[in-house]
Amino acid sequence: MWKSLLFTICLFSAYANVPIGKVEYLIELMNMKSRFIALRKDHTAKLKKTYSIGSENLSRFEKIYEKYYGWNQMKGDYINYLQKEFNEEEVNKLLAVYELNEAKKMMRLMSTGDDQFIQNFLNSSNRLKDFNQEFNLSNRPF
Repeated sequence: MWKSLLFTICLFSAYANVPIGKVEYLIELMNMKSRFIALRKDHTAKLKKTYSIGSENLSRFEKIYEKYYGWNQMKGDYINYLQKEFNEEEVNKLLAVYELNEAKKMMRLMSTGDDQFIQNFLNSSNRLKDFNQEFNLSNRPF
């Protein structure tokens, strides 16, 4: 029993969460915030069209939208995602690559294009359901 417990602890340790500071730095080096904001513009426009948002509801829409689709929400989800997918050694290697001047230049020059993670985040059915519920509830006259 002790051997299996020790094996489980060792196995879990190998995939323990990477320190948040390292993951946040990696996200910064990858220029994720500006990529996210660029892709989010299209998503915002689609939702405004879907809900026929006029100037009278724009402020309320933007407040609720930021709650569900803001950078802080995305960043937290992305940190969790990276911590699940990479161990600390792998993150250290990625940091070494992204810290190269050539990699930094590449990230600045990259087009925002089709980033699947961001698209999945923006189109998350649970997040959209919660957004729909809150927006529709706060949009009703009481």
